[in-house]
Amino acid sequence: MAPPELLSVLVPQFLGIIFNYLLFGVFIVQLYLYVTYSGKDALPIKLLVYTIAGLDTLQTGFLTDLSYGILVARWGDLEGLAHRPWTALTLLVVNGIVSAMIQIFFAWRIWILAGRSTRSYALGGFIVLLALVQCLSAIISGARISTVSRTKSPIDTVVAIFPGCVVWLSGSLLCDIVITISMFLLLTRTRRQTSFRRTETLLTKLITLSVETGLATTIVAALELALLVAHPLEEYHEAPAYALGKLYSNALLATLNARHFRQDETDSMTLSSMMISSGSSGPGRRVVLSDGSESQTRPTESKQSGVVVTTETWGDRPATHVVA
Repeated sequence: MAPPELLSVLVPQFLGIIFNYLLFGVFIVQLYLYVTYSGKDALPIKLLVYTIAGLDTLQTGFLTDLSYGILVARWGDLEGLAHRPWTALTLLVVNGIVSAMIQIFFAWRIWILAGRSTRSYALGGFIVLLALVQCLSAIISGARISTVSRTKSPIDTVVAIFPGCVVWLSGSLLCDIVITISMFLLLTRTRRQTSFRRTETLLTKLITLSVETGLATTIVAALELALLVAHPLEEYHEAPAYALGKLYSNALLATLNARHFRQDETDSMTLSSMMISSGSSGPGRRVVLSDGSESQTRPTESKQSGVVVTTETWGDRPATHVVA
């Protein structure tokens, strides 16, 4: 049996690369769905998705090389395991960049949903600031890993990168909490302002999706931070670190692909589009509920706290468009 000091390095690497592969597989499926249904998306959103896809692919390749070196090439070599190759920096750097890009994307969504008021500017700016701080901390810490570990002992390496990693994970955790709570409160407020059952059902699903994706990244970031602080000289925190970046990517695509999910036929309601675009009505999120009928009357609109509610009637059945 391998000595405990060796297991503390090998087990997190083994579990981490498995988590990374599993989530990367889920991401590929979601990317395929996005490419299939994203014809009407604005160019900036497409560029965001494809950039993240490229970064995630590169990171998975580099982490594969890192894991091969630790689990195979330098098996049993404690001195060799203490000095990490340059590919180790991609774990922190790519995680920081990807998470920041997605957090800024959600800051933009919150700004749109909040009605572009002074309060929404302040909230969105705070989220962007947190995202940039944690991203910069991750990049600096990753760069220090690849340089310090070549000449210093493992303990000296931990001492060098520990403050940056704590700032990175704390900033990312706080940013995720703010995003999740903000999305929950804004969508809940919108749901309370509608009197239409179908719109309320759709908003409930959006709230559930926002909370689930937000909690996934929040919990994993909190777990990694707790393991790092509790066991700074061990490498247990690397297992959740391998999964963190892919969770952000999957959260983004899950949000975008949710526009194309069909609800139960018993509700007679189709989610035909829920896009974030920059068309003639301005950038924002548009939710369209349609039962396939044609409009027979001119729609009426009312604006409630930054949310425009458009009511159309098909025969004797009203349906509602919510534009944020």
